[in-house]
Amino acid sequence: PSVADQRAAQVLKMEPGQALQADFTMVTQPAVSIRGRIANHVAYQPVKLELSRPGELPMGNRVAINAANGQFEVVDVPAGQYELSATRTINEAEERGRIAIQVGGTSVDGINLTLARSVDIDVQVQGTEPELGRFQLLNLALISKDRTSDEAPFTAAMLDRSGKFTVKSIWPGNYWIKVDNPAGQRYAAVVTS
Repeated sequence: PSVADQRAAQVLKMEPGQALQADFTMVTQPAVSIRGRIANHVAYQPVKLELSRPGELPMGNRVAINAANGQFEVVDVPAGQYELSATRTINEAEERGRIAIQVGGTSVDGINLTLARSVDIDVQVQGTEPELGRFQLLNLALISKDRTSDEAPFTAAMLDRSGKFTVKSIWPGNYWIKVDNPAGQRYAAVVTS
């Protein structure tokens, strides 16, 4: 009650058969559109376009995409900071793109959203062969430097005898990489894919 930000609101709990009495204040906001195009659109290839506030789930706005030329429009968008993301799959390879958008009181035009394929990153752990033999299994996580909600779950990485392993299907961007080994040692580095 009495908060403007949804994240600060209290949850109202009700049991079956209970009646609820509450005062709700609804503030009307002008809704505008976001228009643009997929820069590297492939005609008639399906694209999923979603709008969300940073770090939150997609909002479910109505979206129209021209399958022939990649032009799109997202409607009913109130003022605020958003991320517009798109994904598509071509020949079993997923591509995606994301762009930050600030929306004010008027429609936003001219957005160009480029989709890119994921990449594999080869990692080399430095050390002597006996040291590497002790740490053949590592746990690692990638954390986006641009967006904290993109932290990948910890995954196990098996080192080969030379200390190499591959992290597969990483989206282009800047990441922190955290590595823990079974001895409890933690390492961190920056990686750009």
